[in-house]
Amino acid sequence: MQPNGYRPESCFWSEVINNLPDGFWSYDRSLKESFRSDAWFALRGLDKSEHLHTSRAAQLARIHPNDLSNVLQATRKLMLDGACDVQFREQHADGHWIFIRSQARVTERDENGKPIRIIGTDSDVSQLEQTQSSLEELNKLKFRWLHSMDSEMHGMWDIDNAANIRYFSKGWRLIRGLPADHPGVTSSSDLLNRVHTLDHAALMKSMDAVERGELDQFFYEYRDKHADGHWIWILSRGQVVSRNPDGKPTRIIGTDTDITHLKQLGNQYDDVSKRLELAIRTSGFGVWEFNIDTQTVTWDRQMYAMYGIPDGDQQKSRTIWEDSLHPDDYDEIVEASAISMRDRVDFDLSYRIIRGDGVMRHLRSTGHYFTDAQGVDKLIGINWDTTREHEQAEALREANEKAVEQNAALEAARAEMEYQSNHDALTDLPNRRMLERYLKNARDRRVENKMRSAVLHIDLDRFKQINDTLGHAAGDAVLRHVADILRSAATPNCIVARVGGDEFAVFLDHAPHNALLGYWARSIIQESKRPFMYEGHECRFGLSIGIATDDHLLMDDTALFSNADLALYRAKEDGRGQLHFYTADLKTAALARRQCADDMLIALDEGQFQCVYQPQYDCKTLEIVGAEALVRWDHPTRGRLTPDAFLDVAEDLDIVAKIDQIVFEQALKDSTRWRAAGKYVPQISVNVSAKRLLDPMLAMRISHLADEEQNFAFELLESVFLDDADDNLATNLDCIRKLGIAIEVDDFGTGHASMVGLLNLRPDRLKIDRQLVMPLVRSQQQRRLVASIIEIGHVLGISVVAEGVETQEHVNVLASLGCDFLQGYGLARPMGVDDIQELLPNL
Repeated sequence: MQPNGYRPESCFWSEVINNLPDGFWSYDRSLKESFRSDAWFALRGLDKSEHLHTSRAAQLARIHPNDLSNVLQATRKLMLDGACDVQFREQHADGHWIFIRSQARVTERDENGKPIRIIGTDSDVSQLEQTQSSLEELNKLKFRWLHSMDSEMHGMWDIDNAANIRYFSKGWRLIRGLPADHPGVTSSSDLLNRVHTLDHAALMKSMDAVERGELDQFFYEYRDKHADGHWIWILSRGQVVSRNPDGKPTRIIGTDTDITHLKQLGNQYDDVSKRLELAIRTSGFGVWEFNIDTQTVTWDRQMYAMYGIPDGDQQKSRTIWEDSLHPDDYDEIVEASAISMRDRVDFDLSYRIIRGDGVMRHLRSTGHYFTDAQGVDKLIGINWDTTREHEQAEALREANEKAVEQNAALEAARAEMEYQSNHDALTDLPNRRMLERYLKNARDRRVENKMRSAVLHIDLDRFKQINDTLGHAAGDAVLRHVADILRSAATPNCIVARVGGDEFAVFLDHAPHNALLGYWARSIIQESKRPFMYEGHECRFGLSIGIATDDHLLMDDTALFSNADLALYRAKEDGRGQLHFYTADLKTAALARRQCADDMLIALDEGQFQCVYQPQYDCKTLEIVGAEALVRWDHPTRGRLTPDAFLDVAEDLDIVAKIDQIVFEQALKDSTRWRAAGKYVPQISVNVSAKRLLDPMLAMRISHLADEEQNFAFELLESVFLDDADDNLATNLDCIRKLGIAIEVDDFGTGHASMVGLLNLRPDRLKIDRQLVMPLVRSQQQRRLVASIIEIGHVLGISVVAEGVETQEHVNVLASLGCDFLQGYGLARPMGVDDIQELLPNL
């Protein structure tokens, strides 16, 4: 602490201060004087005489912009606290930046506490800062290096035997799956314990060479066991850093790298190379490479074999190829090759060669231009022998000459095929395909010429009976007869076509008014009613006709046919042998049918289909032996409907199988309810539709029945199933039998099943259709027919159920005929679950 009035430049201290290595400065506010030592100017490279009175603003201007705020903040701290210590960059006189550490303190204040005198020192700390920066940079590099080693799955190790230190990096442990606190390898034996036994010998050999001083730098590959038990490949590289006077290594530093993936890639590459080599060898391709700079060629063995050159005569010269070229191909091929090399483009050439053994062969050669890794321009390619292909091509040319001779015959055959594809083979009438093509062209004509058109959709009546009684040959004769009738009645402006099995269509390009059109159609119907003789048999049939016209020229062909189809449907409903013109009310009826379909889909979702039961009785004792489960539709507006009101619509919607399933599930639930009430029904019969019986998943859907106490029977329609040879049907029938479910043939006697089909099906019951049962009380012929069916059933070991039992006389007659079971309104009508429960026997 200096006395008041101290002035450095005028006392002994001035010389001392000027000789200090640090720059000294002071400021006296009362005297308005400042002092800077010689060292202050020297460390900044300033001339004292020129910068003695440098202002504070000029001094601040030399401070680095990034450090100026720190300096100003330190100045404010000095004024308030009386001391500061700040480091900043200031520009030296020669332009470079120096780091200055400035320390200052207030030595005297006035009565208001404002600083009067301030003293301080400035020190050049640039070298210290550079050293510190170098250390920080070195630490950063060290961090980056270690991080890189770890992230790239490299492990560093340092074995210092002199200092008894063993260091293993984080990466060394990571590649082996070891925890961070694992000590690493503690000894040579410890290392060998980790290494695969197949790698011990090579590893020990390398370690012994290092120990003997034969190696200072080394690397070797070995398999190390990962922490999870699998083997990983390690590439270990090391350097002996120091040895003791005996030559023994005292310190070794190295790195370990996980090369498992590289090993796997190498193995894959070897496999691919072997497969490629095998593929080339088995394909017969020869591989060659041509060095454009040296004009030399390299061939593989298959190339020499292709050219008929023995192994001992193999050369590596371009002349092999040129000398072997066929003389007739030489100029063209050599020129094409030269162009490829000149323009550096790929080529694909076919030519002939004369092999070394004198045999001529056809070859094909493809070449690809490329520049290899050393910058050498090359062509690489393959050759293959195409002699067989050329021989086959020659044979094909000969065959083609013969084919030309057959063109006329083929053209005639094509014309015949075209005719056949557009005509019905049986009647020789145009078929649906030709009719649709004709209609497409006709529509444009009738619109252009404003011609009224019409479609007659014709269906044969009683055609099925003719087929069933007289056979298909008779049916075919009838169809040809109908075609002749329609062909004879046709006018020049119409086309007659067969569009289905027993369906025909007549399209009139320029149709007359409805009265004349109806008269013409009735004449066709009348003509069809004339008896037709076939092999001495009188065949009687009729025609039903639906007619639709396009009066406004707005209707497309599809709509026109659709309307004619609706009219035909009504004609059949009117009693067959009739004709009917399309009217709007038919469309209404069709819409009602569609509404029924929509309602039915809703009914499925809302559970409107219910189950009723009609009892079946023993013919002798009249005891209940079973019940048939029947479906009813509780329609929200139309009331309870029987199947005849909706079944045909259900078939169109393809939901009959779903309805069958609903009935089946309800019957299963009701039988459980009856048993709970102490009642039971010996057997419940449910109908099974074609769709459901052919379902490949049926076996799985009913497999749970094996655990049920109730006996079931599936009723199959004779006309649909008895002669069906479908694989799914056979499989499902086997499954049904294995589950203990009886099989019944419904409506027997009205279908077309053969006795062979009946034997194949092996049903448990036959149900005689009510159409055969009802008239038997007054018809001896009908009674004999029913008796025959019963006898057939009993001969085959099949029980017989008679449907349509209406009177006691029916019961008596059927009992006398030996019928087994009865069902009909005369015994009991279909009833609900509660009503039939009262009739059922007790358990």
